[in-house]
Amino acid sequence: MATRVSYEKAIAKVRALGNVLHRPLRDVLDSGARVTATQMAHDAQPFGVGRDAQIRGQKAVTKDIYKVYTTISKASEDISSPRYRSAFWAKYKAGDIAGAQEIINKYGSHLRGVPIGEFSGGFAHIAARNTTTGRVNLTRPLLIVTNWKALEKYVEEERSHVGTGKGGFADIVRAIGGTIRSGTREEGEITASWITTKRKGGGYGSAVHGGTDENPTIRITNRIPYADQILSGSALSEAKRIGRERMILNLQDAVKAETAKLR
Repeated sequence: MATRVSYEKAIAKVRALGNVLHRPLRDVLDSGARVTATQMAHDAQPFGVGRDAQIRGQKAVTKDIYKVYTTISKASEDISSPRYRSAFWAKYKAGDIAGAQEIINKYGSHLRGVPIGEFSGGFAHIAARNTTTGRVNLTRPLLIVTNWKALEKYVEEERSHVGTGKGGFADIVRAIGGTIRSGTREEGEITASWITTKRKGGGYGSAVHGGTDENPTIRITNRIPYADQILSGSALSEAKRIGRERMILNLQDAVKAETAKLR
């Protein structure tokens, strides 16, 4: 009798495992892709998905822009002599930009030789960004801006874009069928508005299924042009590794859940 009971338990376990193994492979693949995209959203710069990450990102953007541009006030402060500082302001207020330029070129310190001109868009900022990291590595500004309000407006606009790249990865999760939990590295939901609200016109991320039910594939894409700048190669590899491990863990958990019913 004991032998028969053991045999029946073994058969029940096999059937339980069969229930797990009959889970569509596409579901298993989707779970791994979902976790991978979640991890990429978390690890893309600025690192994290909380308010602190947004603040760090905005500060970095502001700092980089002011590495490219500076203001007339800063140019005045760069002139150590009170006499020539006053002369600089007098020339500038009189509309004599050439005269002010001559003074900064002769008596300026860090900004000596930097041209004075009108801010007409962030072209210099874009050109100064590193093509790999997206950061600015200048040691002194390229332009002393006369219309500082236009510069401030540009700074605010660029700060508002922080999180858009992460939103592309969030799109992938939603395309697969899921959400991202703020502050975690697992499946859940994105609650950080600075990520979700930057999707106006959205659809930056996509998930395309292919293959067959027996050999399924999924291609996930973040179409933000600078996606490779906000997510390093090592972070991408780590996200893929975590996604693969999550698929295995999901299957293991399913097996445990099925076999637990037999106890």
